[in-house]
Amino acid sequence: MRVLVTGALGFIGRQIVARLLVHGHEVVAAVRPQRRGELPDAVVAVDCDLARDLDPAIWLPRLSGVDAIVNAAGLLKGDRALLDAVHRQAPLALARAAAELGITRFVQISALGEPRDGAFIASKHAGDQALLAAGLPVTVLRPSLVYAFAGSYGGSSLLRALAAAPWLIPVPGWGRQLVQPLHVQDLADIVVAALARPAAEDSTADRIFTVVGPELMPISQFLRALRRWLRLPDAPLLPLPIWLLRIAGALGERLGDGPLGSTLVRMVARGNAGTLADHARLQQCFGTAPQPVAQWQAREPSQVQDRWQARLYPL
Repeated sequence: MRVLVTGALGFIGRQIVARLLVHGHEVVAAVRPQRRGELPDAVVAVDCDLARDLDPAIWLPRLSGVDAIVNAAGLLKGDRALLDAVHRQAPLALARAAAELGITRFVQISALGEPRDGAFIASKHAGDQALLAAGLPVTVLRPSLVYAFAGSYGGSSLLRALAAAPWLIPVPGWGRQLVQPLHVQDLADIVVAALARPAAEDSTADRIFTVVGPELMPISQFLRALRRWLRLPDAPLLPLPIWLLRIAGALGERLGDGPLGSTLVRMVARGNAGTLADHARLQQCFGTAPQPVAQWQAREPSQVQDRWQARLYPL
């Protein structure tokens, strides 16, 4: 199968590309021209700019010979116009071009959360609804907290840094917010399985999947698991007031390019989890589902570089 992937150089997109190649698929990565050199030799590159490519006619030549599409593009921060373009308008233009060409496999990587948590979630969910009404079957995947042990990026690096803090483990509030973490490779495997399974066409609800791990855990428990993986001694928790995190998020929104921002703070303060039934549904529908954190800890032991990265990330 020839699969076009947007967001192919992101944290999740890279893993999707890798799993597609492992399964023998041909990958076409839609990336900005200046980033072509970051792609593996086995990947075909086409130029795109999701902030501007909002017309289906632009996408038609890029979809020549393409059998399926995975939209893994996403921006955690940005003004509302930019987020709307990247999360709704550009994917909708891509979907309309796909429908015109008769492409019937489209997987959308969305996000689990409440739209009132910020423009990131709101624009992602608006994009989901637009795609579901675009005239072709779409499978929407809304993952909870996505992590990796072999490498990290953005929010996962920030959590790793909190886990590796000296003497104390900073946690939002009292650290009781529930998450259902899933490994990025498990998410990529679900994407591959979704491409092999025609999306249901009977109702919108049947095409939206909450993608979660098999364990509901407080975020403090997940941070302790990361600390054990880094082979660092256990440490007491340091509760951080939510109001202080909101100030930090507002500063991060204005001053930094990293993941810290108001949306991330709201999502962490609320928690980010589905249900165990959501996990069971993944196994039933796709024949695969995320594995427990401990299983991935055993598969990917930490190295000294991981501890360096975690300790130095705040800089």
